[in-house]
Formats: sequence, C-alpha cells, structure tokens
Amino acid sequence: MLPEAYLFDMDGLLLDSERLAMSSFLDTVVPKGVALSRAEPFFLTLVGTSAATTNAMLLEFLPKALKPADVIEDWRANFDAAVSADLPVKEGVAEVLADLAGQGARMAVVTSTLGDRARHHLEVAGLLGHVEFVLGGDEVWREAEQRAARQVGQPPEEDVVRVEEERAVVAHERGAHH
Repeated sequence: MLPEAYLFDMDGLLLDSERLAMSSFLDTVVPKGVALSRAEPFFLTLVGTSAATTNAMLLEFLPKALKPADVIEDWRANFDAAVSADLPVKEGVAEVLADLAGQGARMAVVTSTLGDRARHHLEVAGLLGHVEFVLGGDEVWREAEQRAARQVGQPPEEDVVRVEEERAVVAHERGAHH
C-alpha cells in the first residue's frame, strides 16, 4: 500500500536547479574579481540554506568592495535568465508525479527556496499542477517566527530579530542587519 501523501524537496530532487544556481553564481562573482577556485567550493556551502543564511555567508565571503545585496540581485537576474531559457526537470520526475497523482496520492513541495519563486519555478517546469501545496523557506520561517514571538510575549508584527546561526551574529556585528 502506497502512502497517501508525499512531501518533496524541490532543488536537486525535482528540478536540476542547483546546477543553474551554481553557474549563475559563478557568472556573477567571477567577473567581479572572486577567484573561481574560491567561488565554486563556497557555492556548495550555500546549497539548502535559507535566504538569511545565504546573505550572512555572502557577507563573510565576498571582498569588502562588493555589497552582498548587489551580488544577490545580479545573481538572481542571471539565474532568472537561465531558468527562463531552460529549467530541467530531473529524469523520471514528471512520470513519477503523474503516476502518483493518478493513484490519488496527495503531494506538496517543501523547499528552502522562497515560496513565490518556488511556485514560479515549478510552473515553468510544468510540475506545479501535480502538487496541492508549495511551502517555501520564507513561509516556513514566517509561520514559526510568529508562533515563537507570541510564545515570548512579543506580538509578531512588532520588531523581532531572528538570529539563525553564528553567521547572522557576525553579520549583525558588521552592520548588515536590517
């Protein structure tokens, strides 16, 4: 008997987006003076991290002359251009999702990618229609943060700062907090 529901990760499992993310990252930072020999291994440490963690890690990694926000904007533009040209679905995924849907399985995607971007990528790849729900990393954290803020007696709409890990503390100390 098959499970009634499936929760899928997206990047690297359903979509071959990690390869596109890496090439667009390298296309962004290498022309700005970051050595390929440093950029490639650094990118691999970003895989699966949240946007907040990626921002903090970039702040530590990038030369001081580069602003992480500008690099992220350029990286996103390069990635979006690559996605619009071709967003490969991993081999066999479309068939498996169609088969599961045909058997009445309920499916959702849970990903560290920002929710709106994840839904867009799944739509471009022709997979969005197979899943009932997509939960992006920003949406998971927003929900969890609101609950945690209430638990410590702070209304979620008030000024609440999430410190995700040591890198975020370092970023805060260097003035990258928003």
